Amino acid sequence: MWQWADIILLPSSSVGEVGQSPAENASLKELALVIPVLPGMADEVEGFAAELSGPRAADFACSQGRLGVDHESWFLNRSPAGDSVTIYLEAEDVVRVFAGLIASTDSVDVWLKAEVRRLTGIELGSSFAFAIPKQLLRFRR
Repeated sequence: MWQWADIILLPSSSVGEVGQSPAENASLKELALVIPVLPGMADEVEGFAAELSGPRAADFACSQGRLGVDHESWFLNRSPAGDSVTIYLEAEDVVRVFAGLIASTDSVDVWLKAEVRRLTGIELGSSFAFAIPKQLLRFRR
């Protein structure tokens, strides 16, 4: 098991919206992360997602609303090199979403953090750090 340190954003030269200045792109409003899944746990990840969209859907929706998540999608990537989950988030402030999740003692958030640890080895206990992935392309109609 490993733990990410503090909430730290490591900048990349991500592409911004056409016509916006760099200052207007400063707030992190969308993010895609690729999270490795522990060996043999891909089916368990599918079950985890099914529980969040099934029996725990109402609690999860309340949590997402409280944390400020506007949109979240998960994609399971199976590969001979190892399985992973791509998580795409949209929020007014993605960093605040992670900070809120880390600090939360709400029962669904505590359960979610325990499942993330069990399935990925990532400890979302008291801190979190990640490099902002470099956005290469963005098209929105």
